[in-house]
Amino acid sequence: MLNCTITSQSAAEALDYCVNLEITGAVGTLTFPQLTFMNSCIVHDSPQLTELSFPNVTAITSMVIENAEYLTNISLPMVRGGEALDNGGILGGSIFHMNITGAPNLTTIELESSMYYEELILDGIPSYTSFALNLIGAATIQTSSCLSFPALESVGDLTISEEANGCDYGLSSIKSIGNLTILNVNAYQGDDLYADLNDPSFTLQLNGSLTLIGSSELSEPNGPVKRLPFAPTSSIPTNLEVRSLRSLPMDFSDVETVGGNISLSNNTNCTFDFSKVSTAGNISMLDNSDTLLPLFPDLKTVENIHLRGNIDTSTGPNIFPSLVLARGNVTVEPWNDDFNCSKLVSQWNDGLIHNLSCNGTGNGSTISTAAPSITPMPDTRHSTGLSSGAKAGIGVGVAVFGILAIALVTWLVLRRKHRSKSVENPRAFTPDKELPGWYFHADTSGTHEADGTEIIAEKPDDHIIGEVPDDHIVELPAEDVRVAR
Repeated sequence: MLNCTITSQSAAEALDYCVNLEITGAVGTLTFPQLTFMNSCIVHDSPQLTELSFPNVTAITSMVIENAEYLTNISLPMVRGGEALDNGGILGGSIFHMNITGAPNLTTIELESSMYYEELILDGIPSYTSFALNLIGAATIQTSSCLSFPALESVGDLTISEEANGCDYGLSSIKSIGNLTILNVNAYQGDDLYADLNDPSFTLQLNGSLTLIGSSELSEPNGPVKRLPFAPTSSIPTNLEVRSLRSLPMDFSDVETVGGNISLSNNTNCTFDFSKVSTAGNISMLDNSDTLLPLFPDLKTVENIHLRGNIDTSTGPNIFPSLVLARGNVTVEPWNDDFNCSKLVSQWNDGLIHNLSCNGTGNGSTISTAAPSITPMPDTRHSTGLSSGAKAGIGVGVAVFGILAIALVTWLVLRRKHRSKSVENPRAFTPDKELPGWYFHADTSGTHEADGTEIIAEKPDDHIIGEVPDDHIVELPAEDVRVAR
């Protein structure tokens, strides 16, 4: 049959072929001895179902079990997985999706021959469930129970939510994780999460993001956390998010690069170590109460930075001492009154920071006017006059002008003496008081100007000097000559 609905054991025993199997209203034990293949199996509205067995099924695409309150055992011993591909896909065999939610009494899951899953979601099952699973690879694993995966080597997206008091997931073979998400972090005891990864020689390849989210219901962790058990990785290719943790030390001292964003928000009484991070996309650290925002001593390149909270000032105002370039905006909103913005302003003046807004002290102490490509910080810089650079430029200009004026006067005096020997009747000029801009009419009676003749005059209050040529004088009509001051 294409679609089958089973409610009793007698119907299950007679079924030899079904593509899409639906189990509803079942009670007690259901065993399917003749069935060898099915595309999907959905179990719902069967709170009295206790055991579910498919002894001869070798291939299945999807199994979904919802709200099976008294279910204790699931058996699929012959289901086989395919071959894992380099891109994370699965070739051949079962493309197996298993989703079990709301089975609080489940004690045994038998899937010994399954090697590769597309999706494995196990929520609402007890932490003491015996999971006989030879799982080597999966695209997605999401669980809130303490299940052991000793053979697991790689997983695309791994999400773990701690509901019990401490778990050891037995990930002794794990080498590669795409995106790692850990929920309810405050429930973990000591460093028992991923205890097998605490070996210093172990190296984990993280291919995506790392997300750590605490629980608002727990004010304190159940035990001290010495360091992140999965920290032996030097790179987080995409994003790092830490949110809503309480009273936990977060050690990221092995991380050198973050390809995406670093986001710390709403954490309480935590410490963070980013001492080796040299590159990141955006850094956002907002509203972390009773938490000292960490220094980034090795940070060189970043897109945008936004800090709001108590900022570590143990090394003074230089919180990014190795910064080479912040391409976007740097916004600093310190909660502590002693934070000084002067070093950030200096980095802005030097072109290391593209745009800067800082509302601490010293936010205008080193402003430079020689940085036209840098956008000023809004409402944080106030100038009461010309900058020192502008004043120095004006002073140099005045000095040069004075030297040129002295040289010009000296030249005119010497030239006058020379001309006085050869010109018997030098012409005088009478200022025209009616014209603006210091205009003069030349008295040209009896004299004429030859080509190349230049008339030079000083201000009206100064001595007026007229210049005439040495050659033959030809009379021309008088014309106005404008003399610039």
